[in-house]
Amino acid sequence: MSAVGALRRAVAAEAVALGGPRSFVFRLTLPLGVLLPVLITLVVAAVAESLNSRDGLLGVTAVNTTNSVYWLLWIGVTVFAVSAAYRQAESEAGPVAETRRYAEPRLLTGMIARWIVIGGPGAISLGVAALLTMLALPVFFPGVHSEVDVFTPEGVRFLWALPVYAFGAAGVGLGIGALIPSAPAAVAVLTVWSLLVENAVILLPRGDVLTGFMPFLNGVYGSGQDLAIDPAWGRGGALIYLCAIALALVLTGWLRTRAVRRR
Repeated sequence: MSAVGALRRAVAAEAVALGGPRSFVFRLTLPLGVLLPVLITLVVAAVAESLNSRDGLLGVTAVNTTNSVYWLLWIGVTVFAVSAAYRQAESEAGPVAETRRYAEPRLLTGMIARWIVIGGPGAISLGVAALLTMLALPVFFPGVHSEVDVFTPEGVRFLWALPVYAFGAAGVGLGIGALIPSAPAAVAVLTVWSLLVENAVILLPRGDVLTGFMPFLNGVYGSGQDLAIDPAWGRGGALIYLCAIALALVLTGWLRTRAVRRR
């Protein structure tokens, strides 16, 4: 069987294994990864619009395109990355792992299929959510979000770069799940790292330099969000850097899992 054919079968098998519409991807990941950040965005926009319409001392800064999908970048992408880590870790734990030794002889193919099955929907759904968010904000909240425009270069960049970031982040999660064969531990490590550690690195000595090497911050920056980092490789290079980290983690996790299976 060709590599493409094997991958196609592995993707179909992984989709079935997840349980289709009854899987945690549909019941938990999509609501938390897409609906929750969109809801937060709209609530924050409504509050800002309300404050802006009042004659008070509290002013509201206008939101431009590069800050319009903030919650999708931070919460949405992290949820899909965590889901990939959970799925990979639990697939190699307990009795399931023993079954997979025989049902999934091509370990790397199975991992790539898992990456596609979780990262693909994440990329597509977040791209669509970004489009709808940037279209809705200036229409429903023009007082604060009138500068948001999906048809600007910044808006168009979000439409393709955010899906790339989401897919790459899912690969990072998959690699972490392969390296830490405990679903709760993998989820905890990835969540704390992406939402806390990377943002706290700036407090360390030479933190301004270290932040430029953080994978999730590179993904956010590469997507087009305004950030106080400026890596030498630019926005396009930041996305390539994230995807390279993801691939390295997946391959390292594959080597570790293969070694465990051979014991």
